[in-house]
Amino acid sequence: MGPAAVPIAIGVSALATAAGTGLSFFGQQQQASAAESMANYNYALEQQQARMNAQISAMQNNLALQSAQLKSQAAQSGYDATMAQATAYEQQANRVEMEAREQAKRMREENDRALSQQRAAYGKAGVTSEGTPLMVMAETAGALELAVQDEWYKANVERRQFMDQAAATRYEAGYSLMDKISADYETKAAEFNKVAIRAGYTMDMQTADLNKSAALNTANNYRMASYGTLLEGASSIATTIGSATYKPKTTTVNTAK
Repeated sequence: MGPAAVPIAIGVSALATAAGTGLSFFGQQQQASAAESMANYNYALEQQQARMNAQISAMQNNLALQSAQLKSQAAQSGYDATMAQATAYEQQANRVEMEAREQAKRMREENDRALSQQRAAYGKAGVTSEGTPLMVMAETAGALELAVQDEWYKANVERRQFMDQAAATRYEAGYSLMDKISADYETKAAEFNKVAIRAGYTMDMQTADLNKSAALNTANNYRMASYGTLLEGASSIATTIGSATYKPKTTTVNTAK
């Protein structure tokens, strides 16, 4: 290779290095830009998804809360109505008992008057209250009291029926009370779930922030690598040019004696 060809070869080599360095630099810059764009896109997508998930969860939870509240109100209304019915049965039972006592009192008063009239009749007739008249009066008194006891028995049976209905109705009210307790538990769970949904939304947003930071860090690494490539190429070009301009010193040997 002649002396004139050397600078040309060195120039071609330097240009090739510069071209390769430029291509690598711009390629890495494009990678960085693409990574940054993708980071921003994914970040916006994750934020949108987090908001959507939170909204859907909040909507479903609100429906569950409203349903639980309605069930609680219905159970409370059912319990109150059933207990009121039980109280009404008890009041009817008490009314029957009071009426029976009053009826027995009137019947006994009428019995006493009837016996008094019977004794007076015997007295007017000159019959003493001994022997057969006494037995007749005793039988009459027994029959009259038996009638009172029959009426009292009938009233007591009716009273017992009302009390049994009251007891059964109160027992039935227990189911409504259990339904209310269950609905109130569901209400509290839905109220607690509100906090969980907000916490989940916050965590999703924080995760999106972390993912964006990691992606932007990757993009920054591409940029830093591109700068390193640029410096490396510049250094290579400088070395190539420097080797072309370097002239080693020659030493002249004196052979004369």
